[in-house]
Amino acid sequence: MRKTRLVLLMILIAIVLTACDFDEKSFQVLGDGTREIPSEVTRDFTLPTGYYADFIWTSNREDVIRIEGSEAIVIQHDEDVDVTITATVNRTYRSFVIKVLKIGSAPALFERAQEVKNNFMFFTTIEFPFILNTTENDVLIDYYGTKDWRNDYKLLKTTDGSTWFVPSKDVPRGTSSDISISFGGLNGNDEFIYVGQSCRYSFTLNVDNTNPLQHLFNIFNSLVLEFEGEDYPFRISQSFGLPKTSVLDNNAHTEWSSENEDVLEISIDGSQAIVKNPIYTTKFNLIVSITVESTSIDVIYPVIIIPKS
Repeated sequence: MRKTRLVLLMILIAIVLTACDFDEKSFQVLGDGTREIPSEVTRDFTLPTGYYADFIWTSNREDVIRIEGSEAIVIQHDEDVDVTITATVNRTYRSFVIKVLKIGSAPALFERAQEVKNNFMFFTTIEFPFILNTTENDVLIDYYGTKDWRNDYKLLKTTDGSTWFVPSKDVPRGTSSDISISFGGLNGNDEFIYVGQSCRYSFTLNVDNTNPLQHLFNIFNSLVLEFEGEDYPFRISQSFGLPKTSVLDNNAHTEWSSENEDVLEISIDGSQAIVKNPIYTTKFNLIVSITVESTSIDVIYPVIIIPKS
């Protein structure tokens, strides 16, 4: 009899511990809530339901945000109102403050980002480089590759602020690949904050290496920097060589420049990047200009120069 009771007690303890673990895991996945819970709203929105255990949501101002299950019903007033909503799982809870903007306010970032995300379309077939759309309706759009994406394409920045999608030169025609895209804006520290979950888009690569832009980027990808350090962004502590020619095209002209000559100086002949041993770790851009006949691009290498040990 005692053994039976002991077994039942151990099972009960295991169930309680597992339930507590699920509570914590649900909040860990939710994180700080910025992706799924708006900081400002003008209209109704849907709350996350929980991941390992269901959230029970409550509001301290039902006259401003009324919660019905996972739906938050917004009632605007003549002035902005801060509302605290709370997610609870058993005895674990977390609260979030949402500002309900006054009547007549423009849609909030969270709402604009959702609209852009819902209407966003990506190419289904890609043949050569193109500039990615990085902003729409004051919403920032961020792109990043998925698993093994570096074998298929690169995301490169040029000095005019553009972000380019560049297919790899040797990727077989008809290769299927994908890309992840997030939508959001900047916080008070000019850091990108995501709004909602990111989306993944699939496409087919049919690379046309005869395209002049593709040829320029192929030349860029063929350049090899002669340094020892971590790859992308490049972490460098010693001077290194700069390639001036490309094995792909003898007529290609390359010219290197540094955004911070006090830390990384380019030699007179353009063949060396000279690290000047900064006191602090410094991040900036190394730039290469590539010209073939009348077509040119200025591509950014992000670098981090670290003090010599």
